[in-house]
Amino acid sequence: MRLPKRLLLVLTIPIPLLLAACGGGGDAGSATAVADASELRSESLVIAGVSVEEKRGRFGPGLGFVLRLPEKWDGRLLVAIPGAAGTADDLAAFALPEVLAGTAYASIDSSDALSAPKLYEDFLGFVTQQTGLAYGRAPDQRYLMGVSQGAWQVQQLLEGDHPEVDGALLVAPWSPADALRSYPALLAEVERLRPRFDGLATGSLVRLDAAELLIVEGLIARGLPAGSYAAWPGIVGFWQAALAAAQGLIDPSYPPGASVLSYDLAQRPSEVQKRVEQLTPAGELAVPTVLLQGGLDVVAVPGWSRDYEARVLEAERDRGLRVFVFPDLDHRLRGPGETSAFADVRLRRGWETIRGWVEAGVEPITILGVDPTVATTRQEAAGR
Repeated sequence: MRLPKRLLLVLTIPIPLLLAACGGGGDAGSATAVADASELRSESLVIAGVSVEEKRGRFGPGLGFVLRLPEKWDGRLLVAIPGAAGTADDLAAFALPEVLAGTAYASIDSSDALSAPKLYEDFLGFVTQQTGLAYGRAPDQRYLMGVSQGAWQVQQLLEGDHPEVDGALLVAPWSPADALRSYPALLAEVERLRPRFDGLATGSLVRLDAAELLIVEGLIARGLPAGSYAAWPGIVGFWQAALAAAQGLIDPSYPPGASVLSYDLAQRPSEVQKRVEQLTPAGELAVPTVLLQGGLDVVAVPGWSRDYEARVLEAERDRGLRVFVFPDLDHRLRGPGETSAFADVRLRRGWETIRGWVEAGVEPITILGVDPTVATTRQEAAGR
């Protein structure tokens, strides 16, 4: 089940960071995750004076992909998963400096399947093989990067032991499970503020009466960031469409066209509850992971990342997570009036940070003035 095209057009922005919506279409686990060699093609390019071999083709259930192999390779491979409805070229602006620095880079169209983590794992194996064939040896380090729904898919893939991955960079993870838990209550409350949306659109609360201010406080208590008021009017349609898609994705019995607020997760059959829990990453990280989050995000609210951070701590794995929350940024990692270039800089700093952690053992420190929170294992906390 895809989001309506009109809504997708409204939400789409000209940089990768974001279309964060939920995917659709059910479980495509039966699809064979192999490359169609008949479509695999290579081209030699020169980018800013640097020679690069670019491979393109189709993978698994017809997903387009790109693999860029620089002539002077530094031994790294970075695989990026875009947000919902994203393409293999969504993160090209971020990837360009990494190609010039010698890192092999691959990306793939987003998948609508709940089984996508397995597909992405197969894709990682495929591009690892292609990289090895090109250079005569396997990559020294392999990294995963995920944006929005792609970050949630990476979270799922990282569960347990994955020695083929050395580190991960997550950007504002969006998940259907969190949407099902959060969006209904937010929609019910924000609906009561509709008469005051004109005031909210300016980011001002001065026109609200005492009862309406209590509703605002309740929304903040439920996870909406204080100060994100101006985004509330425009996000309602997205919440509704994303919630309906998530419900249909997880529960096939959900009737199309039914009110999204009529779906009470607590009253659904146990198998649906179990399915939601299965789609909630347990936080069993086996590799160092850096997570970037906008503090004013109303698509994947910061509380979701905090919950994930808590699960990482509870899971007692032997590696950690560092979460950087940028107070005044949205889901796209952009502040008011900023262009995509600012978001790309933050992504590159995140990439540099995870590389330093994995390859030099440098504990993550401030990124552009933002300090990380720390979710270490219980053993680390005890000094073991």
